[in-house]
Amino acid sequence: MKTMKCIALCVAMLTVFAAQAQFTIRPQVGVNSSSLSSDDNLIDFNAGTGFQVGVDFQIGNKVYFQPGIQLEFLKNQVEIGSGAAIEESDYDRTGIRVPLMIGFRAVEDPDSDLNLRLFTGPNALLQLSQDSDESILDDIDDDDLKDLVFGWNVGAGVDFSILFFDIGYQFGISEIFNDADSAPRNNLFYGNLGLRINL
Repeated sequence: MKTMKCIALCVAMLTVFAAQAQFTIRPQVGVNSSSLSSDDNLIDFNAGTGFQVGVDFQIGNKVYFQPGIQLEFLKNQVEIGSGAAIEESDYDRTGIRVPLMIGFRAVEDPDSDLNLRLFTGPNALLQLSQDSDESILDDIDDDDLKDLVFGWNVGAGVDFSILFFDIGYQFGISEIFNDADSAPRNNLFYGNLGLRINL
């Protein structure tokens, strides 16, 4: 009985919050620069430029909650070896990124034509596939990718009329491969441009 009362109270509180809070839909596209850290001195994962497309939702006023989903295309330049024996390859990954952010607006009214924001929070990346253009990475296949990897984000954004622009950095928390000696983690700088649809 106490459990049911607690659940009912939580549902009621969420209903009141949702009714009073601003709700914004934000379709977006952007670019990213992915760098993979590695513990192996013979493997360097240099940054490459990829892109993402997706949508997120802002719920709240001065303080807001921001879940979202993005289809992400990540690129790296891999160097294996040392000295004159270095071999290079492009290395691409595709995944679905699900961020869960908490943000803070400088101006409480989300409908303001100009606003500055700060945000932070975790994300999960569902790794779907990987591809390389050279035989030096033929031993890596989709089964070597971890299904889920996690990161933590910090960033800032500006709202201008119906547009917004965000920049952020993701610190890689978990390794992207299963049982890899190099233990690479994905660090990501990204920028997104999109529309603000206030409901």
